[in-house]
Amino acid sequence: MLDTAVTEFQKATALDPSFAEAWTALGNAYSSAFAVSGRYGYDSARSEAMNALQRSLALNPDLAGTHAELAARLLLDGLEYGGCTGGTEARPGA
Repeated sequence: MLDTAVTEFQKATALDPSFAEAWTALGNAYSSAFAVSGRYGYDSARSEAMNALQRSLALNPDLAGTHAELAARLLLDGLEYGGCTGGTEARPGA
């Protein structure tokens, strides 16, 4: 089921690369697929999720859910989120 979600959100972002919410959903799908079944491997799933979430925020920095998901991903990695002030860079040890 999660593989289908990843595939469908990949299609959505290919059809409309400016659809920020689809990028958020793709990032969530990658994160969930790894968390639930270990799909895609940790490094790949994390990288794909982070790229999709950051792409979403580049398109629409006002998406609160995307900020929350990105912050959760960084928290799991022991990193701090730059906040909703436009910063999405990770700050190790901060």
